[in-house]
Amino acid sequence: MPSASANAYLVVAALVAAGLDGMERGLQLPPPRDPSGKGRGGASANGGEAAANGGGEAAVNGSGGEGGGGGVGGVGGGGAGGGGGVGGGGGAGGVPLPSSLEDALKALEADEDMVRRLGPTLVRWFVGVKRGEMAALATKEAELLEGLRESLHERDRQRGGAGGEADEKALELARREA
Repeated sequence: MPSASANAYLVVAALVAAGLDGMERGLQLPPPRDPSGKGRGGASANGGEAAANGGGEAAVNGSGGEGGGGGVGGVGGGGAGGGGGVGGGGGAGGVPLPSSLEDALKALEADEDMVRRLGPTLVRWFVGVKRGEMAALATKEAELLEGLRESLHERDRQRGGAGGEADEKALELARREA
């Protein structure tokens, strides 16, 4: 599913584009999911997933959530996380979702059907905005880590030096994960 930070209009546009593509190609809907959450797959976006499976390899994707299984990525608006999108667990013929925002943007640019349906101007604009956000966040990340380090060192000085090694390990882990 798209994240809460996704642009709702772009989400709807991508879902409609994917649904139209699926109808034009005569794709069949998968079996319905159990809405109670029990059994196969739990509650999910059946309609969107059914319309989206095969409806373009990747849609506009920029949500800050995690990637999922197959189907078409959702249109996002948020951070540099990547992933989130319509589609369940990959299944038969499912296309795995991109694992980063940059991968999702590349997949969108390469998806001629989705670019045609959404319009090349919109796609260029969206990709440009998302890459600009990623660049801005990349410079802020280093600043934030340095500020965190200074705060931890100041706290350690006030406590008489306690916690420095553990804090350095935590900062190193945060740097690797970022």
